[in-house]
Amino acid sequence: MNVLLLGAEHKVAIELASMLSRSSFSCRRIALPNLAESIDAELLAEIGSSAPDAVFFAPEVPTQRLSFRRRLHLVESVKKLCQVIPRRNIPVVHLSSALVYNGRLGRAYTEQDKPSPASDLAKVWRRWETLVQNQFKSHIIIRTAWLLGRDHGYLPSEIQQGIGYHAAPDKVVAARSNPVSPAELARVVYAILLQTDAGARNFGVFHVGGKEVISSKLLLEKLAPDSYLTIDDSGEELNFEVDCRKVRNSFGIQRRPW
Repeated sequence: MNVLLLGAEHKVAIELASMLSRSSFSCRRIALPNLAESIDAELLAEIGSSAPDAVFFAPEVPTQRLSFRRRLHLVESVKKLCQVIPRRNIPVVHLSSALVYNGRLGRAYTEQDKPSPASDLAKVWRRWETLVQNQFKSHIIIRTAWLLGRDHGYLPSEIQQGIGYHAAPDKVVAARSNPVSPAELARVVYAILLQTDAGARNFGVFHVGGKEVISSKLLLEKLAPDSYLTIDDSGEELNFEVDCRKVRNSFGIQRRPW
């Protein structure tokens, strides 16, 4: 199987490329530019000339506040990427986020819960999902809980930019989730690719998260105790925990600690 990694600079794609390199699979890695700024004909031609058997699409969401014009440009860029992939019936694994939910459900989200994005960037995530669903029948959309790398140096900004999207710059709104590491998420994607290559046809939306549920306040205290950020837990706590039974039942993939 030849796997096209679109967004090769993404932390999960880097881990996945390492796994693929140790297997019988081959992969072609294409880094994506800031899609909110531009997408050139040369990049589209490079993607169009590839002949992948599967695609892993992992765009980085810009963390800065986007103007309406740049949000539209971002979505149009992703649409162009989808349209130039030459084979339409191949599995396309798209990395999305639990941020397509507004966090106010009060329980873990299942794949049957209707997305309700509350921020501009969350709406971009949802638009991308819709594009992939419309362009590729054999789509696998992975909505992940908080994504935490082995180097937690970027953790405060990730929390601020992810779950604290409507907070002041020095304050994070209280929330909770079940984090997953890039390496663990790559393991899930790799297992899905193996099974689709063997003929599995379990397409649709799947949630992936770790075993433990943790609050943003405790997470910050444990992993970044000297951070300047503060947690505002005076109001209602948001919940971005995802229920992962479907990915277990469909692919046999068990959750692991983050």
